[in-house]
Parts: sequence; C-alpha cells; structure tokens
Amino acid sequence: DVTANTPVHYLDADGLEVDTAKLSSKNVSAAVNVEVLYTKQLGFTVSPSGELAEGLFLREIKCDKDAVLVKGRPEILNSTMDIEIPDSLIDLSGVTDSTSFIVDINPYLQSGISLVDPSDAQLEISLDIAKEETREFRLSTDAIELKNVPDGVKITFENPSFNVTI
Repeated sequence: DVTANTPVHYLDADGLEVDTAKLSSKNVSAAVNVEVLYTKQLGFTVSPSGELAEGLFLREIKCDKDAVLVKGRPEILNSTMDIEIPDSLIDLSGVTDSTSFIVDINPYLQSGISLVDPSDAQLEISLDIAKEETREFRLSTDAIELKNVPDGVKITFENPSFNVTI
C-alpha cells in the first residue's frame, strides 16, 4: 500500500479545475491511501463428473478462453495456480450429444482475487461427445519395415496380410 498527502484540487461539473482564489477552505491537502494489487493470468481446471452412456466417449473439453487476468495481493496470487471449475457443474450423466454451457467464474475465484476485466466472468465450456466406433483394416505384411534384426536372423510371415481392428 502507498500512503501520501496530496494537494486538494477542486473541479467543476465539467471536470475543469476551479480557481481557488475565490474559495475559502481549510482543506489544502488530503491523505490518500492506495492499495497496490498485482495481476496474474490464471487458466482453468475443468474436470467432469458422472459417466457417459455406453457407446459414447468424451473426445474433448474446451473453454472459449485459455486464461483470464486477475488481480490481488501477491501472497494470494503466488499461491493460486488456476481457477477450478467444480466437477458438479459438468455432469456427464445423461449427456448424449456435444453441448456447451456458460459458467460465471466469479464464485470460483479464491477469496481476495478478482477479475481485472469484469466482462471476463463468463466462460463457455464445450463438451465434444462422440460415438465409439470400431473399424477393421486389412494390412499387407509388405508394408511392415523390420528394424534392428540381428545378422543371421531371417523373419518370415505366415500370411501375406492380416486384419487390424481399431
């Protein structure tokens, strides 16, 4: 914090300084205490709860911003690594398709930390849900390149091709 005494300047309704020669005032200076805050970029930790229905998987969780600029006292900022979004907000139970939703992050800021820009309070979280699929591919053994085969060792394949299921 910074404390200082500064001269008082009187301003009119337009913000212009008033000529103090025509004023009578005992207040020639004012004590000012300014709280100095530090800033830091904080990212997000987003972990879902619940389980997707069988045959579905969560391909990706994505936030519309990687980080936000916050302000606070250095001892608080130094011990804060990210903003944790509670898993209860992202319940996968019953989700059947990709979806997104908006979260107000203010309630999840640690006490003593606030956003530099209040418009950053809204975070859009998108869930990319996909259906599990299997595919079968037939590969030729001619496409296999053998490496680190010791001298004198001969490798042969019983079949000229094989199936791979992914």
